[in-house]
Amino acid sequence: MQTFKTSLCLALFLLLAACGSTPDAPPTTPAPTERTVPTLPPPPTWMEATTPLTLDNIAQARELGRLDPPGTLSTVFRHDFSPDSGRLAGLNNELLLAWDLITGRLVFSIPRQNAVQAYYSSDKTELYTINDQGLTLIYDAEAGTVKNSFQGHESYASLSAYYDDADLLALGGVNGEVKVWDTFARQSLVTLQTEGGDVTALAFSPDGESLATATSGGKVQLWDWRNRQALATFTQAEGAYAVRLAFSPDGSQLTAGEYAALSVYSTTEQTLLYDLATGENGTTDVLMYSPDGRFLVNGGLIPNMLIWDTATGDLVAQLPDVGGDRISAAFSPDGNMLVTARLDGAVSLWNIADATQQSIPSGTFDIGADRILYVDWSADGFLLTFFDATGPIYVWGIAP
Repeated sequence: MQTFKTSLCLALFLLLAACGSTPDAPPTTPAPTERTVPTLPPPPTWMEATTPLTLDNIAQARELGRLDPPGTLSTVFRHDFSPDSGRLAGLNNELLLAWDLITGRLVFSIPRQNAVQAYYSSDKTELYTINDQGLTLIYDAEAGTVKNSFQGHESYASLSAYYDDADLLALGGVNGEVKVWDTFARQSLVTLQTEGGDVTALAFSPDGESLATATSGGKVQLWDWRNRQALATFTQAEGAYAVRLAFSPDGSQLTAGEYAALSVYSTTEQTLLYDLATGENGTTDVLMYSPDGRFLVNGGLIPNMLIWDTATGDLVAQLPDVGGDRISAAFSPDGNMLVTARLDGAVSLWNIADATQQSIPSGTFDIGADRILYVDWSADGFLLTFFDATGPIYVWGIAP
């Protein structure tokens, strides 16, 4: 079994992930967390990352710097990297923020204006925010000034999906309508009428040509959205509906995360491949495929995070103690590593490249904080980010 190297910054040890079978409302925007905390020490001098993080060098990872939101500390509850991984935008209780990840500089800090989501444009020049009433504001990504706006949805259900390669924004409504916009052109493209009530989940396919929708009436639909054509309609088990949707990287599978199960569909055959039992609230926080498409991962209020073989539907492993209230997970861009966090718990790194039945080598990060709410990698693989529930963002990588 492969083990990781050790360093002063990364204390690593092997764990065995015991494997075994496991026997409602749509997700809402997490409430920003605000609490009294001690005064933060000065952040370390910012260092630019020099190389992508890999299994071979992850033990050399260290804190490159800390991003501190100005004003009253509160959770950065939504974030987005720019397409070139050079910027990070975030929303907290009060502010829309943007940082330069090369220098650590705060680019701007402006009032949030009730925004619940933020996305960078495909060319990095604009930022799009959506508020709780479906109003989309377009910002100059350098100056932080409002350039334009449009009312994206009159009955917005606080559900959106964004295809960043083409600046496509899908907004779901409590009336069952899904509206797709070209945000760069400020143009409404189509309106789709789904079946079964309120929209509860949305996802674009990897090529942006298909859109998956789920509703409170237990319907999952696959759309050729440009032509307003429903390619397939799937009915969930009685009383169940999907709270999360995820496409496999090649677009051949679509998974719907329900209250206590996963339904995995073939998008080419438009048939159900298999149902997987997750336990109650098994996808409240996490539903995603690995970048190579080998694994499907789900997690939430169940005790352990579950990893499934997408070819067979078999349970590969359970990640122990990666479950409960407020967990997060993210794959490295190369798909070899998975980082997980549990609020008030450990931040762990899992060697997915060496995943075998009942065994995944792992280690823990010593972040210096025990309230990590979200974890994420930059798309270029250079940076690993840890979002503290109290506000700071710790940025790790390989130093010069």
